[in-house]
Parts: sequence; structure tokens; C-alpha cells
Amino acid sequence: VLFRSYTSFVKSACNTTTYPTLCLTTCLPYASKIKGSPQKLVLVALSATLTAAESSSTTVAALSRRSSLDKYEAAAIKDCIENMGDSIDDLKQSIQEINDDDFRSSSEDMKSKIANVQTWMSAAITDEDTCMDGIDDHSVDPDVKRKIRGSILGVAKLTSNWRER
Repeated sequence: VLFRSYTSFVKSACNTTTYPTLCLTTCLPYASKIKGSPQKLVLVALSATLTAAESSSTTVAALSRRSSLDKYEAAAIKDCIENMGDSIDDLKQSIQEINDDDFRSSSEDMKSKIANVQTWMSAAITDEDTCMDGIDDHSVDPDVKRKIRGSILGVAKLTSNWRER
């Protein structure tokens, strides 16, 4: 009965996100850990987003080592790696802020912390978008572009699900 209640909470929360199916696949396996806590739900989601961002950054870094890249492609991919590093930092700051014991304190303090997290999440999305724009703006090999876009797009969707939470 409790587990059903926990899954109902996650389903209800995910239905309000931009990408509900992605939210469900990310968070539903952790319903018993989340236990109806909005704070735990966001922590689970942001942790999954951070893992995806780190994986994406690794993918982009591996693609940057292709010997067939010209200097413009290499520069665009290098910029993308830097953008993803910034996005990862933004996600880590968000997780740290939500994980803070003071997160449940006074309503004014809470508003400030939520504003911080929303700012960092918006910055993370901007970093991810900037990476994709940079790849699109240069004559990057179509195969490399497809792999980078696919990798970054998944992270951007995860990030945007939690920007306004």
C-alpha cells in the first residue's frame, strides 16, 4: 500500500514536467527511496541528470580525439566540452543546495535557495544549448554532430524537467 502511494506521488509529480515519460523512467525506480518527499524527488532527478551530463561530457571528449577533425570542428567541440563542464558544475551546485540541511528552514531562506537552484538549472540549460548551437554553427562532420546532439539533447531534456520545480 505504501509503495503504491510512493509511485502515485512520483507519477503525479512527473505528469507536471515537460517530459513526463522521461521523468517516470528516471524517478519511478526510486519511488520507495523518494517516499513522497519533493526534496528527495528532485535530488533523485538531479542526480540522474548529473550522471547523464557526465556521460555526455565523456562522449563529447572522446569525439574530440578523432584525428579527422579540422581545426574549426576541434574548436567547436572544445567549446562544447567547456560548456558541458559548466553545466555539470551548475548541476552539482543545485544538488548541494537541495541537499543542504537548511533547505527545509524558514520560508524566506527556502525561497532564496529555490531561486538559486532555478538560476543554476537555467544556466545548465543555456550551457547545453550553447554546446549544440556551436556544433550546429560549424561544419562539423554529420556523424560527430549527430552523436553530440543526441547525447546533449537527452541531458537538456532531463535538466529542463527540473528547472522550475
